[in-house]
Amino acid sequence: MKNIFAKGKKKALFKSLISVLGCSCLLFTLSACGNDNQATVATTDTTSATFTNSANKVVIKVGYEYAKNGSFDLGMRRWQEELRNISNGSMDLELFPDDSLGDKQDLLQRIKSGENIVSPALAADFYALGSYDLGICSGPYLFKNWDEAYHLSKSKWFEKENQELHSKHGIHIISTLWNNSIRYLLSSRPITQFKELDSLRIRVPNNDIQNNTWKVFGATPVAIPNSQLKRAFANKEIDAADLTTARIYTMGLYNDAKYLLLTSHVYSINNMVIGAKYWDSLTSAQQQMLTDSCNRAAKFYNVVQEANEYTILKEMQAAGLTITRPSPEMLAKLNQRANTFYTLPVFKKWSPGLYYKVLGAKAIPWAYYTNGGKMPEGKK
Repeated sequence: MKNIFAKGKKKALFKSLISVLGCSCLLFTLSACGNDNQATVATTDTTSATFTNSANKVVIKVGYEYAKNGSFDLGMRRWQEELRNISNGSMDLELFPDDSLGDKQDLLQRIKSGENIVSPALAADFYALGSYDLGICSGPYLFKNWDEAYHLSKSKWFEKENQELHSKHGIHIISTLWNNSIRYLLSSRPITQFKELDSLRIRVPNNDIQNNTWKVFGATPVAIPNSQLKRAFANKEIDAADLTTARIYTMGLYNDAKYLLLTSHVYSINNMVIGAKYWDSLTSAQQQMLTDSCNRAAKFYNVVQEANEYTILKEMQAAGLTITRPSPEMLAKLNQRANTFYTLPVFKKWSPGLYYKVLGAKAIPWAYYTNGGKMPEGKK
């Protein structure tokens, strides 16, 4: 098999990582395990709010499913530090990894009720909450790269959707800059042609967006909790799963299914959300500090996440995982079928012409690239 990592195009990434993060921080991150004292950014107790005893101190709980000491947890610690610094200790985060504060669906309901909680949320989660138009951001092959995904999240269209999410559904998006990874196809047998997706029993997250994505590709979606994936592969209840590399790695699923097809069908952003009621109770200065510190931490995290993904792919490959990319013919058919996804009757709750509005909003003008990755004055 052709080694997809044979080219040296990633060398520049690691050089920049070393200069930005420092060797010790990078080594800690890429290990995805170890103890907290290894993290150079975690200079205080990062799981409890003990920075100051001021009666006016604002403490916000952050709940997430990702493992302690993983890259996302490291990003949260960075946010915690950034917020403490920018607020001079008047604001703090209390971190709850491993779903220790509750699962995502529970947290989103508590957030809507006004509790002092922040959680990451995907576009498919917004669809489930009734913010249907935002759900399109989890659609297949909507984005070709991260630039397009982040460009859409900064568009006027997205700003309007965030305002409606706030006013109609009780959720406010603090930041749209957290890379949740790219979704791929892990399977127990090699998939090299589009027709091999026909009747493929594939595990998908239990939501309308990803369920219908695989239906248009010809597969048979099966809703199975993450906790049961290893058993499902072992008992041959499923042939494949729609997953991110981090999930495959941390659960050891590359030992149960030996083929990974880099379909890159979804560029998934983790939106950091808080309840509209609680957000409105903060002062404008507090809202700004929370937003600025979150965005600063996201820049750090995204570099770590990209390096982490590259490293764990190589590690899984060394452990026997066969990693391939779709052929040009297969990729063309995937994109062709993906176009039909956006016209499915099941999405009749989408506003008229939504797909074309989003295509326009995500389109990056040439001036963006010639202006050093910044939009020209007055354009969004």
